[in-house]
Amino acid sequence: MASASLISLREESYHVSKRWFDVVFSVLGLILSAPLMLIILIAVRLTSPGPIIFKQQRLGLNGNPFTIYKFRTMWVGSERGSSTTSYHDERITWAGKIVRPLRFDELPQLWNIIKGDMSLVGPRPHSIRHCEEVSSYIPGYYDRFQVMPGLTGLAQVNKMHNISTETHKMGFERDMDYIATRSLLMDLCIMVKTVMVVIKRKGN
Repeated sequence: MASASLISLREESYHVSKRWFDVVFSVLGLILSAPLMLIILIAVRLTSPGPIIFKQQRLGLNGNPFTIYKFRTMWVGSERGSSTTSYHDERITWAGKIVRPLRFDELPQLWNIIKGDMSLVGPRPHSIRHCEEVSSYIPGYYDRFQVMPGLTGLAQVNKMHNISTETHKMGFERDMDYIATRSLLMDLCIMVKTVMVVIKRKGN
């Protein structure tokens, strides 16, 4: 009984610390990246018609849907095609070809983190259609939703492109590994590795 209480206390302490970690880093990120986001905002506006911010329903904690925010990097209406993209996808705009490899289109998701929709580190939130497709051939796929989704994660920094059945399965395995062993130290290591991935323009 005492052991169970100690584990519960540790879990609660981890979640509280992780939330503070998320909010502090996200607020700092928004402040420091404000000039860059202004440049991206102008680039998106000048190079393609349509809204600057792309909004889409994604599945989050416990499989509950939420609205994710990104800088729009594809032509309006093109998201109704394939649910996956590559760097050479013809649907990507001129501005998108620059900001997507650097992951700068993800910066508005810092607001999702502050709102409590996401965490800095966790399984990547996918669209409802994508989850329906992948869950058809990965048993227990929805188990990844037992934690809050993240801006980056163990799956994102350990594979190239999430565009095949095999990489979907590998990504799911990485997500479950993270859920089983997550800690603030692991989150910090993943964030550092994410920076290296962005610099080298690898990962997903």
